[in-house]
Parts: sequence; structure tokens; C-alpha cells
Amino acid sequence: MSLPASDTVSFELLEKKLNEVSFRSLLSKHVFHCDGTDIGTFASNLLRKLMTDELANEYSLSGKASAANLCKPRFDKTCTYKFVFDRCVKKFNSIQEKEIRKVVSDWLSQAKHRKYKKEQRASRKLEQPIISTGGAEDINDMDI
Repeated sequence: MSLPASDTVSFELLEKKLNEVSFRSLLSKHVFHCDGTDIGTFASNLLRKLMTDELANEYSLSGKASAANLCKPRFDKTCTYKFVFDRCVKKFNSIQEKEIRKVVSDWLSQAKHRKYKKEQRASRKLEQPIISTGGAEDINDMDI
């Protein structure tokens, strides 16, 4: 299994695997080094390791209707949410549930915007001409 989960099939596999104690333990070790001195940064870094923005855009924390009046699946009922919640509580002992819910909800709702910004950066990068100076630094950038 590869992370981050990028579609519903890989997310369902992650959900199934998170029910296994051995996998939860292994994943906890894998994400142990997520940086973040505050709950927002930590939870965002953790979620980024677990799911892509494309997949996050498919979910809502509480399953409320989107702008297009379509209900999205509830993320707060998933094993992945429970895992993120547990990691946040472990790292920030005095954190309240509503703070974690707010951070996760914001992260999910901003997925579309992050995806758009990422696409914009990629298209700008493709539009920029590559100028070669013919120097040694060009040789270091080559794939061999």
C-alpha cells in the first residue's frame, strides 16, 4: 500500500488496514516525525501524508452538502479521522476535540484551493523557458 491515498479504492484499503493494530502501530511510527508546533500545522502535515488533495476534496468532516448541493461522505466517521484525532491528542495532551475538528474541517474544505494552486504553479513552471549557461551546474542537474 502506498501513501498518500489518492482515490477511493486506496482510501478504502487504508481504512481496512487501520483496523489492524499492527498497521496502526507501523503507521504511527511512520508519521511520528510530522512537524508542527501547533495543532494546525501538525494535523495538516499528518493529513498530507495520509491523503491527496484530490481525495480530500471528496470528503466533508460532517458530510454536509457542498455548494453544488451534493452530500459528501463524512470524514469524521472514518478510521483515518480517528487515527488523526488520536495522533493529535497524543502530541498535544490538552487539546480539545472541537479544535481538532476545526483544523481537519478547514483542511478538507481547502483541498480544492490547494489543488488549484498546485496546478497553477505547475503550469507556470512549464511556461518558463530553461536557459542553459553551459556551465558545470548544468551537468549536476542532469539525470544519469
